[in-house]
Amino acid sequence: MARPADQLNTDAAPLAPDAVVKLGDRVTISPSTISGWEARFTRGWTAFDVTLNGKPVKGDQALEAIYDSLREIQSAPKGKAK
Repeated sequence: MARPADQLNTDAAPLAPDAVVKLGDRVTISPSTISGWEARFTRGWTAFDVTLNGKPVKGDQALEAIYDSLREIQSAPKGKAK
């Protein structure tokens, strides 16, 4: 008999809207919806999820997206940053 801990639950708890940080128009950063000890065993897991144009990115692509977005914000004329 399967125990509750042995059953996969793919319904992650939704994030609060204020948990998602938007950088410009293209990049978002949010805490991962997978948490706890099982996160360590999830392939490709990171503590934060980064999206570029609505698509998830990982590793160097995520850092590059964040860097580019911050540079864009930094170089915008004062009062014009999004």
